Amino acid sequence: MQSMMILCATMLLAGAAPTSPFVPGIPDGPHPWTHLQFHNDPDNFQFAIMSDRTGGARPGVFEDGVRKLNWLQPELVMCVGDLVEGGVDTEAELREQWREFDSIIGQLEMPFFFVPGNHDVSNTPFGAKLWKERFGHIYYHFLYKNVLFIGMNTDDADIAQFSDEQINYVTRALNENPNVRWTLLFMHKPIWTYEKDGGWSRIEEALKDRKYTVIVGHTHDYMKYERLGREYFVLATTGGSMAHAGPLAGEFDEVAWVTMSDEGPRLVNLTLAGILHKDVRTAEQAALIQPVLDGKAIGVVPAILDKPRFTGGAIRLRLQNPATLPMHVEGTIAPTPQLTPQPSRIRCDLAAKGNQEIEVKLVTETAFDLQKFLPLASRWQFTFEPPEKAPIAVPIKHRIVIDAPFDCPLRASLVTVDGSLSDWAELPFVCLEPGYVSPNELFWDGPGDASFRFALAHDEKFMYVAIEVTDDKAHLRPNALPTKQDGVEIRVDARANAEELRAQERATKSVPDYLRVAVSPRETADRTHAPDRDKWPAGVVAADVLTSNGHVAEVAVPISHLENKQGGRWNILQINLTIYDYDEAADTGTALWWRPDWNSAAHYPGSGTFRRAGNE
Repeated sequence: MQSMMILCATMLLAGAAPTSPFVPGIPDGPHPWTHLQFHNDPDNFQFAIMSDRTGGARPGVFEDGVRKLNWLQPELVMCVGDLVEGGVDTEAELREQWREFDSIIGQLEMPFFFVPGNHDVSNTPFGAKLWKERFGHIYYHFLYKNVLFIGMNTDDADIAQFSDEQINYVTRALNENPNVRWTLLFMHKPIWTYEKDGGWSRIEEALKDRKYTVIVGHTHDYMKYERLGREYFVLATTGGSMAHAGPLAGEFDEVAWVTMSDEGPRLVNLTLAGILHKDVRTAEQAALIQPVLDGKAIGVVPAILDKPRFTGGAIRLRLQNPATLPMHVEGTIAPTPQLTPQPSRIRCDLAAKGNQEIEVKLVTETAFDLQKFLPLASRWQFTFEPPEKAPIAVPIKHRIVIDAPFDCPLRASLVTVDGSLSDWAELPFVCLEPGYVSPNELFWDGPGDASFRFALAHDEKFMYVAIEVTDDKAHLRPNALPTKQDGVEIRVDARANAEELRAQERATKSVPDYLRVAVSPRETADRTHAPDRDKWPAGVVAADVLTSNGHVAEVAVPISHLENKQGGRWNILQINLTIYDYDEAADTGTALWWRPDWNSAAHYPGSGTFRRAGNE
C-alpha cells in the first residue's frame, strides 16, 4: 500500500495523471488513516423507496418526503404503491387525483418508478384501465447496474391474486437475466402472509436459485421477515394513515434508503422527522428562537400566598415576545387532581417586543396544603413568520408553581445524620411533579422514574433536611461528581438580602456565596460520595444511603452558619432541592427541582422561603 502511494505521488510530480483518485499529501511512513479500501465501486449505487400515501393521506407528508429526497440525491426512487386515494365514483375524479399526484412527484429531481397499489388500480372499476392508459404497463422490469428490478401488481387477476400472464412475465424476466448481481421485487401487498396463495408460491419457486429481496407496503406498519433465507420488507408509511404508535409498533413516516452492493441491498429506514435540512439552525434563527428556548417568553407573576393553604385563587401568566417579529402563541395548561385551570387553552398574538398578561383562575373543590401541591404542567408553541421564509414554531414546556412561606419547625429530639428516616415522623413536602426540570424532560418518565419527599426542622445547634428519593434504577459512577450520577443537592441561602445578592452573582458570574451540599448515595452512610466535602462550612454533615427503591439523604447545617450569614439570630432562609436522575451510561441526566432553579429564567423572588418556628 505504501509503495502504491509513493508511485502515485511520483507520477503526480512528473506531470502524469495519477492512477488512483487518492493522492497522499504526506511522505511515506506512518499515516493517520485506517486503510484505503474506499467504498467507491462504480457498480454500487444508492436508491430510495417511498411507501403508502393513502387510507386518509395526511397533507404534506409525502410532499415532505419528495423534498427531502431531493436533499439526499439518490440515483432513483422506487415505490410500493397506493399513491392516490381512489375509491371515487367517476373516472374524472380519479384523473383529478392523479393530476394532484403528478404535481407532487414532478418536484422530484431523479427518476421515479411507479408500482400499483390497491388504491391505485383495484378499489375503483376503472383504476387499472386508467393506470394502463397513463403508464402502459401494470407490471414491468428493468436492469440498472446489473441489478434486476421487478415491479408487480398484487391485485391483477383478483384481489391479492397474480394472473397467469403476470406470473409468466416475471418467470420469463428471471430466465432472461440469470446472471444479475441481485433481484429486487417491488409490489404492494405482503401476499406471502395471506391465507390464499394468490400465485406467489409459483414466483418464489422461480426465484429459489438466485439472490433476491422483496419490498412491499400496504399494512402501514413496518415489519422485516426472514423467509426462505431471504429478506422480505414491509415498509411503514410516507403519509398514509396510522396511529403514530412509534417504531416499536412499526408506525412512522419514512423513506427507505438502500445501498446496493455485491453482497446485496443494505436497507435502512430514514424517518422523515430525522432528515434535517442544512438550514435547520442558522445564526439568524438562533437569535430569534434562543430567548424562547431559554424560557424568556413566558413567566408567572410571582404567585406567593400569605399562608401555605390554598382555597382557590388565580395566577397571572406573563407572555413576552423577545423578537423583532410578531409572535403567535398557543398554550394548554393541564389540570391536576387538586386544581382546574380556567382557561386551560390560551391563544394570542404578540407584536414585536410586545407582552401580555393573562389571568388564569385555579379552581379547587377542597382546600389543601401547598406542601403537597403538584405544579401545573403547561405546553406552549411560539410561532414566528420571517418574511419569505417558512414559519418557525418553537415548542416548550413550562411548570406553574404556587408558593408561600413555610415553617421550619423546632424539634424536641436530636437527629442522627445516618441516611435513615427513623428520626422523622413524616416528610410533608411532596415532589411527585417537580417545579422545574433541567436540561429537559426527555429522560424523565414521571414519578415512578424519579421523585422525592422531604422535611426541614431545627434544634438549638442544627437545621436539618431529610430527603427520601424514589428511583426505579440506580446509576452510580464511582469517580464522578454527584451532579453526574444519581444524587441530591440542597441549596441554603440564609443571607438577609439573598435575592439581591444572587442577582449580583449571576450578573458578575461570580461564585455563589450560599451553601451547596451535593452528595450521591452509597451502601452505608460512611461511604457517602461527597467530593466537595472539604469546601463545606465547618460542622456541615451529610449522608446518602441506597435503599431498595432509591436512596435517603440527610443534611445537618450548623445554626452558627445561618446566623453568620444572616448577621444575627436567624429567622428566615431560602432553600431549594434537586435530585439528579441517571438511568443509563449514555444518559445525559435530568435534574428535578422542588422550585425553579435560582439561576433559571423561571425563578421568582421569594421561592422556597422558610421561617424559624418554635418557642425558643
